[in-house]
Amino acid sequence: MSAKILFVDDEPDLESLISQKFRKKIRAEEWHLLFAHNGIKALEKLEEHPDLDMVVTDINMPEMDGLTLLSKLNQINLPLKTVVISADGDIKNIRKAMNFGAFDFLTKPIDFQDLEITINKTLRDVQQLKETQRLRHSEARAREQADDLQSCLQDLKKTQAQLIQTAKMSCLGQMVAGIAHEINNPVNFIYGNISHLSNYIQNLLRLLHLYQHHQQSTPPSSEIQVEIAAIDLEFIIADLPQILASMKGGVDRIQKIVLSLRNFSRLDEANIKSVDIHEGIKSSLLILHNQLQIRAARPEIQVIEE
Repeated sequence: MSAKILFVDDEPDLESLISQKFRKKIRAEEWHLLFAHNGIKALEKLEEHPDLDMVVTDINMPEMDGLTLLSKLNQINLPLKTVVISADGDIKNIRKAMNFGAFDFLTKPIDFQDLEITINKTLRDVQQLKETQRLRHSEARAREQADDLQSCLQDLKKTQAQLIQTAKMSCLGQMVAGIAHEINNPVNFIYGNISHLSNYIQNLLRLLHLYQHHQQSTPPSSEIQVEIAAIDLEFIIADLPQILASMKGGVDRIQKIVLSLRNFSRLDEANIKSVDIHEGIKSSLLILHNQLQIRAARPEIQVIEE
């Protein structure tokens, strides 16, 4: 690829002279030479060719001199190098140019052999500069790709954790559904027989009261009286209905817990549908009821439903 070199000088014959001196380089497409007559034209050329490698500029020019051009080039901050040309003995301006970042300098009248050596040396430095920039860009891209890979890895880990959690919840749901099913059968058996048991006991109590009513005139035998006292019959008569009510309440609670477990597992509901979120909260609180109770390390957790 040709090296692009911009010569900036107001001498009218310089363009043809340089083109003639370096015609072999131009024909071999080693160098691509551009020309401008002052700093303003040079900046226009730079806009047309932002991939310039090198600027060789005179210091003393009309409209915009070489020092001002160097200042403008520093503001643009492109990977190019500048060489200044000045009259022999113009040390002050040469020093200013070097302070502005000029890579090298030449004096007039121009020695074309010296010019070629300076250009080759400058182009080598430009090549190193561009290579360094390419490496920095490559490193920046590599860091960016590494960051992207790290982000993808984090996303994959998060997705993996979600999949594991989903699998765990699925297994838990199957287990809960199985437990709920196994509990439900004996609970239904107990629940279905409590009403019969309650009726039987009520009938027996009525019969016992009837016996007591008809035996008022004839006191029971001493053996029966001893047994009545031993079993505390009056307490049994009063406590039996409460026991049955407690048993019914316990079975009701077990049924609610089983229903909550079945709702929690949701194995029989594959399709998306509308649900009552309040029922879901109540079911969750019911399952958590025991954990909300008072503990040695903390007081009872109060749950306020609003």
